[in-house]
Amino acid sequence: MIPAFKTTAQECAPEFPKRLVAKGAVLTLNGEASGPILVGEWTPLTSSRVFLFPAHGEEGDEQILEFDRAVLLDTQIVGFIRGSDLVGQLAAISAAGLDDPDDYRVAWQIWQHVSPMMQEKIDQLRARRDPDY
Repeated sequence: MIPAFKTTAQECAPEFPKRLVAKGAVLTLNGEASGPILVGEWTPLTSSRVFLFPAHGEEGDEQILEFDRAVLLDTQIVGFIRGSDLVGQLAAISAAGLDDPDDYRVAWQIWQHVSPMMQEKIDQLRARRDPDY
C-alpha cells in the first residue's frame, strides 16, 4: 500500500520521472500485490499517460500508467494522482525504502547491458499498446 500524500504537493516537471528511471527507479502501484517494479522503460505517451516496461520483464508485463497529475512527494519520489487518489509512486532505488536495495541496484546494472537487445521488442509492445505513438 502506498502511504497518503499531501494535497499541497508540488507539481512535478514532466521530464523528472524519466530522469529518475534513467538512474534506477522502482514503481509501486496502489492496489498491486506484486510489490515494487524496477522500471526498465518509461516512455511518456501524453502528459498523463506513460508506457512502462519492467527491467528484465517479458511480453505481457508492459503497462500503461494513467494519471491526472504528477507531484513531488520527496526530492526523489514522484506520486501519480488520478482524481483524488494516489495511484502510483516512482522512487529512486535509494529513496524507495526497499528491503533489498542492493539487489535492485545489481538488477539495474545488469539491465543496462540487456536493454539494448530488448529495445526492438519493447518498441513493438509500445506500438501495440499505443498505435499513435
